[in-house]
Amino acid sequence: MINRWKTALVLICAVVANGRSLAADDDALVRILARADIAHNFAFYCAQFDPSIIDRTRSAIGDMQALMLHIRSEVVSGLPEPEAFRVVVRSANAARAEALVAVRKLYGSNPSEETCSPR
Repeated sequence: MINRWKTALVLICAVVANGRSLAADDDALVRILARADIAHNFAFYCAQFDPSIIDRTRSAIGDMQALMLHIRSEVVSGLPEPEAFRVVVRSANAARAEALVAVRKLYGSNPSEETCSPR
């Protein structure tokens, strides 16, 4: 009877530890994908002022959007669909927030200054 309890306890600890590592893995995937999302956001933000930037970000994979989509597909490959969706949404939200903070460092907190207004 004692051995069964020990076995059950070990299994429960393994499941709990594995759940934590899966969450940590998701966090790492979010951070990786957020970097690609941030680069994508900045490329398209800058394209408001200089449309040629999209062509200048072209690589063997394609433009910045194609590269971001390629990285996204690599990051979420093999994940169950609900988990992949959560990783993509979390990374997009994190990238949007980080990009907005960076833009506001340059322009201040006035939203009218953050949009495209040719000079």
